[in-house]
Amino acid sequence: MRRDNLQLMSAARTGDVKARWEIGRRYLLGINGFQRSVPTGIDYLTHQSVRHLSEAAIVIAENLTLHELIHFQQEDALQTAAKAGSVAARLKLGIRLCTNPAQVPAGIRWFRMVAATGHGPAEVAAQAFAQPNYSSVLAALEAMSASAGVDGLAVSLLGAREALRAQDMPQLELWLRIAAAFAPALTPELAELVVGALRVAEAQSYAGLDLPPKLLEAALAARMSKGDPYATYTLGRALCGIACGAMLPARLASALNMRKGVAALLRAGEAGCAEVWPLLHQLHAAHDTSVSNPHAALLYLEKAAAAGQAVSQRKLGALTLKAAATPEDTEKGIEMLHRAHAQNDPLATQLLATLLLPVQGTDDDARHAVERLRRHNATLASRIELARAFGLTRTEALTVNPVAGIRSWGLVVGPNPFSRQPALAASRAIPALAPEAMNVLRRSASFFSHGADPALQGDIRQRTRVLRAAFERLDLTESHFFAEAPTPVLNRLRCGSKWAFRARTQLRAAL
Repeated sequence: MRRDNLQLMSAARTGDVKARWEIGRRYLLGINGFQRSVPTGIDYLTHQSVRHLSEAAIVIAENLTLHELIHFQQEDALQTAAKAGSVAARLKLGIRLCTNPAQVPAGIRWFRMVAATGHGPAEVAAQAFAQPNYSSVLAALEAMSASAGVDGLAVSLLGAREALRAQDMPQLELWLRIAAAFAPALTPELAELVVGALRVAEAQSYAGLDLPPKLLEAALAARMSKGDPYATYTLGRALCGIACGAMLPARLASALNMRKGVAALLRAGEAGCAEVWPLLHQLHAAHDTSVSNPHAALLYLEKAAAAGQAVSQRKLGALTLKAAATPEDTEKGIEMLHRAHAQNDPLATQLLATLLLPVQGTDDDARHAVERLRRHNATLASRIELARAFGLTRTEALTVNPVAGIRSWGLVVGPNPFSRQPALAASRAIPALAPEAMNVLRRSASFFSHGADPALQGDIRQRTRVLRAAFERLDLTESHFFAEAPTPVLNRLRCGSKWAFRARTQLRAAL
């Protein structure tokens, strides 16, 4: 380092304010033997012994770009320099304020201060931001780029970031159009902001995003190459001809390409975007597309259901129940439908209701009858309470084992051990549509699991006699607790294809 610079450094260390200011200026500009270092220059110029000098703020404001001032958190220095009369600082501060919709009036005031000195571009900027539109703001930034060294691309990107943060779609659209005009080619930052604008537009159902389709498609492709799940999801939908919110696919993709779109959707799904699975199911389930594949459609429906999509859970449950050939398949179908029902899917609820048999009487009367019977025979009371909650027949109520039959979604009435006819002995799965039904089942399972006999003593005839004697003694009505269903009706509830025919109206709506 030169001798005079060493002397200047020595003076600064002894507390010489002017020496510290001069060293900061030289570092900031990279002159007189000092290598340019913006952080070091700022450290010197913002030292507590120097920061009160308006000259220090002016050096910072005039020699750093607006982007650098924001990056190094020197907006306070910009304010100080503007108040001290620096024209360059006032122009930069005016631009900075005008990139924030809430501070545009303050920015215009700074422009008018500069315009009063005869600065033409400042007057153009003041008029442009008073009633901003694409042509006027672009012209103002072009004029200031030529006369004041303002970076039009950096300013427009800054405005776009502010608008995106505020989710102000008109402002975001304006700044992105201006940025596209200044950018010689698509930059990573511009691509990120464009995709961010698409995300907000879709969330707000905003259809007026007036950006060139080529820009939108290029931005989506660029972000997809960086692993952005939303960009991949959006480009995949556009290529498959699927609207994205209020935006038509033709605005986002130059041409349809189903295979490329499906590949993009699959990539988005693997990246954690669960919304793609129902779309992939629909595309592969359709018979008139180039990607039609029933086996793949079922796979994607399973993925959508596993991701918690209520509609997909309902469809998968309905298909599984319709094709059920074993009790295990029936249980799987009901479990999936019950998940959709738990998410308040009305069609799933209607479909599950077709598996229930009705009982008569009011709940209040039945509740009082159960309490009367519980004082005489707790085991029988638990069984008839369970029978009413799940619509069991009398035989099912007398033979059901709640401990073995309880499920997270309802009850499985196990095979009847007293019947030699397969049709009568087969098990039946019954969903719980109301929380109270599950509460009854849990109480019953807990009751029988603590040492109580899970069945009455004797064969089915003996149990029936005990039941009838208790009902006669307390004057209870069997129809208030047991469903009446002939064997053919019970068989239809146990067999998937027969049930599907019986519930074809609800099944058609659910699918």
